[in-house]
Amino acid sequence: MTPRDRAPRPGEAGFVLIGVVIFVLALTIIGISLFSLSSYEAQFLQRSIDGEQAFQTAAGDIERARFVLALRQARLENVAENLPPNTSVSARQVQNGDTVSSGPVDWTPTNPVFLNVTARANQEQRTIECRFKPLREIYSQLITTHGGIEVKAYATDGSDRRNTVHLDGPVWEGIMPPDTLAWLDVIDAPPKPVGIATDPVPLPAVARYLSSHSGLPSPDPHINTGWWRYQLHAGVGKVGFFSTPSGDPDFSLYDKQTSHPVKLEVTGCAIWLMPNGIRFDQKVTVQGTSGPGSDCLIIVAGRSGTFPADPAAGIWFFGGLESNIPVILVSDGRVCIQDMTDPSGGVGWGHYSFVRDMTIFARDVVLTGPVPGLELWLMHPPTGDLDNYWVPRLADRGDLPNVTSASGRELTLIPGTWHASDR
Repeated sequence: MTPRDRAPRPGEAGFVLIGVVIFVLALTIIGISLFSLSSYEAQFLQRSIDGEQAFQTAAGDIERARFVLALRQARLENVAENLPPNTSVSARQVQNGDTVSSGPVDWTPTNPVFLNVTARANQEQRTIECRFKPLREIYSQLITTHGGIEVKAYATDGSDRRNTVHLDGPVWEGIMPPDTLAWLDVIDAPPKPVGIATDPVPLPAVARYLSSHSGLPSPDPHINTGWWRYQLHAGVGKVGFFSTPSGDPDFSLYDKQTSHPVKLEVTGCAIWLMPNGIRFDQKVTVQGTSGPGSDCLIIVAGRSGTFPADPAAGIWFFGGLESNIPVILVSDGRVCIQDMTDPSGGVGWGHYSFVRDMTIFARDVVLTGPVPGLELWLMHPPTGDLDNYWVPRLADRGDLPNVTSASGRELTLIPGTWHASDR
């Protein structure tokens, strides 16, 4: 039997067309939704990128501000100079009880530096605030000592030496004596040391320094016009390393002169290397030969280790020290400057010690002044040749222990003070 075609029922005409239209409409709605969502995601991603860029810019400018403030003669307002667009940086510090945002940085460790950086990228903004502890350059102090400073009020014979020692320059002691005023009581005023602060101080890295530097033998000392003379001639404008072994069992050089004061003649910058320490029994006078501002003496010494009177002795001027050129004394032992002898062996020769531009970096320091009426006076002026010429030059060359850059200053983050926000 031949099948018959089913007759279309009423109302079914165009059903497929309507289904296709509905399907296309659904796809259109989904497409529009996806397009809107992708546009929102793109905006969200751009805001995230802008926020990260603003944060990285702010973090970078914190490091830039630290670098700027560590430069020599830096001022707090320098952090706001030559900034990238849409960035602001400010620095402030409490100095002498007042909060200041301009002027030189105070490198006293107890006076933190506050940095605030705000950076913007399009509509996103990030702000970083933190505090840093200033760490001063070792060689910008008159005395930097891992241990402490002892000023003896009386000589070994019991003679009164009070009020005869003057320290004119900043002092950085790592470990203060039990009575923090004990040694200040024997320093006549004015002036008194400034910038005294208890803060960890590294030991001078003398052993490592001596292992990487060697000195040429200097000429043997000789008598000339009443002086026992040592000649350290590096050359005008040059830096030279010297060693002068004496064959003494306790020191690399032990000058036991009893009849002549000692004169050290220096040309250029002479760096005297003494692995087992150095001691002079008579007064030492350091004299430059090249003219004002052209000469400098540096003594880098280890400890004696065997000297019965003081195995920790590194540099010992038993009869005093006088210099018309800058002097730097570095030792991982004890540095002693004392006015104790005269050419005939008596006490209180009738002279004083005086160094106009000096830095001492040592494990600890002992000072004993002359008899009353005379003085032992050590100075470190901020405008002197050490701060403004010799230390930057020698630091650049790597010719000073514990210094790897010309600045030497550093701002270290105080834990718990770093804070970032989107304000």
